[in-house]
Amino acid sequence: MQIPRSATPLKSAGTANILLPSLQVRLGLAAVSCGFSLLEVVLPFLYEFLALLDGLVTFVVLLVDLLTIVLSLIWLYQVHSDLKRFYSDYPITPGESLARFMIPFYNIWGIWNTLATIAGRLKSDHNDEIRQQGEIVQSQLPLMYIVNALSIVLTRAAFQQALNNAEAVSPVILLTTVVNLGLAYILLDMGKAMIHAMNLKASSRNTPTYTVDDMPPTVE
Repeated sequence: MQIPRSATPLKSAGTANILLPSLQVRLGLAAVSCGFSLLEVVLPFLYEFLALLDGLVTFVVLLVDLLTIVLSLIWLYQVHSDLKRFYSDYPITPGESLARFMIPFYNIWGIWNTLATIAGRLKSDHNDEIRQQGEIVQSQLPLMYIVNALSIVLTRAAFQQALNNAEAVSPVILLTTVVNLGLAYILLDMGKAMIHAMNLKASSRNTPTYTVDDMPPTVE
């Protein structure tokens, strides 16, 4: 009879279990906001009855976005502790990963370098499925930067238009919500890939399997 192997526990598992649903909620709310913006442009007379609900959704979106950012930073720190255990030569410490994400201007390079380093390490793993998750992260990284930059530019443009003419219905707002929806999808896809890869890595780092016959006799 075989004794089951024991998996290596992940320090980041608990946070990941909250982060992933929050990213899914963020995607759903982004879709709802996009729908409201489309309604405002196409059927403004109908949107008037739902404007208050749209405002409430916008407020909830801000709260969820803030929660997602906090959870992402906590998870980032924890996952780098896990990566240090799984790959002894992994070059980024947990503290360095936070600095690369949080320090203004420095994070323009730091976020890219950190995520690219994670993707590269996953792609070099012996497990085919882990390598696939690393390829997903690497392929989505340039798209994330492009869409995020576009989101920042459009958000500022929409805000400026709202200041100049609060009553006008601007297509820029609709385009902004579409871009934000795309960004939410990309972040969810990357998050799922990294979390899945870490779970796979944890389950593969087990103690050797042995049988009862291999166990030393007990002393009576």
